[in-house]
Amino acid sequence: MATSYSICLVNNFEKKQRHYAATQVTLQDTEEPPESYYNLDNQDFMETEIDNELVIISSYNAYQDVKQNKHGRVFGRSFKWYLEPHEFKMYYIPGLQLMIFNSGKDTVNAFLAQMKEDRGSGFNCNKLEVDFRTVQSLLPMISGAWFAELQKKKQYLKSAGLYGPQVDKSEEFKAAAEAGVISSLIFPYKFRGQEILLGITRNGAVVFYNRLKNPITKQHDLISEINVTLELYRIFLKKT
Repeated sequence: MATSYSICLVNNFEKKQRHYAATQVTLQDTEEPPESYYNLDNQDFMETEIDNELVIISSYNAYQDVKQNKHGRVFGRSFKWYLEPHEFKMYYIPGLQLMIFNSGKDTVNAFLAQMKEDRGSGFNCNKLEVDFRTVQSLLPMISGAWFAELQKKKQYLKSAGLYGPQVDKSEEFKAAAEAGVISSLIFPYKFRGQEILLGITRNGAVVFYNRLKNPITKQHDLISEINVTLELYRIFLKKT
């Protein structure tokens, strides 16, 4: 199963043990606002080397209610939307002033918005803006791409995907890039002898389409995935 690591630039993070976001946001026809909070899981979760310096990465447990606009009926009452709970991990990298969220786009966006709204949170992050021209020029092989906001010719399509070796060299790729915007690029990547399929999205997320495994235990290797995410940030996404 694929997983996503969203990379955000930290403007301010006070490194609290825990924080529950106070919010003035209330959803129409509800008695409760969406909840948003985090708490420290492990101050010394992992070590990694950044620019020849050893950096300690901390892990946090986080929670966010995300509004889902779906109609339904429960206990004899109709509803037009509901709050979907999401638990996820986030990782603070002080050496690069980054926060990595192991969750989807909608959850991360809602979490960042509520933390920013709560002035007492001491927590403010910005999503990355990816320059896909730079990413394309640095990737030796692109095997897939997704496009959004398509506006020409096939107006019935809002998004489209293309796949194949060196797909970015094709006329179809060029036409789709002109008709809309690139929303993600997909490519093979090698890390310590393992070949994996990765994606980079326009919001600065790294998507693992297959998971890294520990070569000895054959179990999911979370620490290696975080190291790969940081490696891709330094190579493809970091602004110089």
